[in-house]
Amino acid sequence: MIDRTFEMIATEQGGDYYRAGLENVPFYQMRRHRWECLHAVETIRESARMTGKEEYKKAFTNIWKSVQASARHNTGGFSSGEAACGNPYDTRAIETCCTIAWMALCVDMLDMTHDAMVADELELATWNALLGAQHPSGRNFTYNTPMLGEKRASGHDIVFQAVAGSSELNCCSVNGPRGLGMLSQWGMYVDENILTVNYYGPSNTTLRTPEGKTISVNQTGAYPFGGDINLQIKTKGLKILRLRIPAWSKNTRVVRNGKEIPSVKSGEYLDLGNLKGTENITINFDMTPHFWHGKRNLEGRVSVYTGPI
Repeated sequence: MIDRTFEMIATEQGGDYYRAGLENVPFYQMRRHRWECLHAVETIRESARMTGKEEYKKAFTNIWKSVQASARHNTGGFSSGEAACGNPYDTRAIETCCTIAWMALCVDMLDMTHDAMVADELELATWNALLGAQHPSGRNFTYNTPMLGEKRASGHDIVFQAVAGSSELNCCSVNGPRGLGMLSQWGMYVDENILTVNYYGPSNTTLRTPEGKTISVNQTGAYPFGGDINLQIKTKGLKILRLRIPAWSKNTRVVRNGKEIPSVKSGEYLDLGNLKGTENITINFDMTPHFWHGKRNLEGRVSVYTGPI
């Protein structure tokens, strides 16, 4: 029943994503490649989870990688004119709804692979495409959050969606908050008594182990606007603490309870082993600017990043 339902949603009678994914066809070359189709692709991940079949995992992984390589923009946002076109330099609209669909796909990929670089993608999209789309007052999200920085209120672009008495109600305004809620899915999580920290930024977080024990994580520091973040973690019974070291931080310094940790590698998780009561961890990320040089539509331009921003 699971396989038959999947076939009806995401293969021959839909976008043929499963077959195309197995054959490593880029997403933008598939039969249907609008942003809504990413939610259909999510059924492949769910089928992999329910059946354990490697074919589903392979198809989903190939599609995710093709989107990341050919349709994700410098902001971490997804889509060009509401679809994938194989050109991350395409200057058509990067819709908030499309970015949320991409972030949902990344959450699925992170859950399946536990790859630190997938969490890097979620951090990039959160700090740039998502928060860049939100009005400073928090009351709405833009339809288009372009690579070149100039944006307009959604009422300028998709006012046709508005209803009487709700001029700012539209697809992007209702999808945008989901991106913030996704932090609960990828920011930190406990899996088999392993605490994984992906999100960094001033915050207070409470989690529970499978046995119901409480974990508190308090973060202070300048990150992401500076390189330092301090974590105080209070818990009992956890086996392992894993910290995401972003791929862009080439020289990262980690100090645990006053003792520096050697050989910290970028783009991987740092395994700190057992947690004992209260842990005080200081991380200094390498905020040396890094660059993405434009091509095609954006030839001669460059994006400058400090950390994830």
